[in-house]
Amino acid sequence: MKLTHRPGSGTSAVVVDTLIAFANVLEHAGQARARVTLGHGQHGLTVSVMDDGEG
Repeated sequence: MKLTHRPGSGTSAVVVDTLIAFANVLEHAGQARARVTLGHGQHGLTVSVMDDGEG
């Protein structure tokens, strides 16, 4: 799951979207590990949540 926010869209939106992504990992991936990657560039902040689960 990749979520992209433009500058000024708010820190709370990034936190909420990241928590939703983690909830999806817990619900669908089974016994998995998750990795969060944050990036910031010309187009804003990018949050990437990846897991090694089954679903």
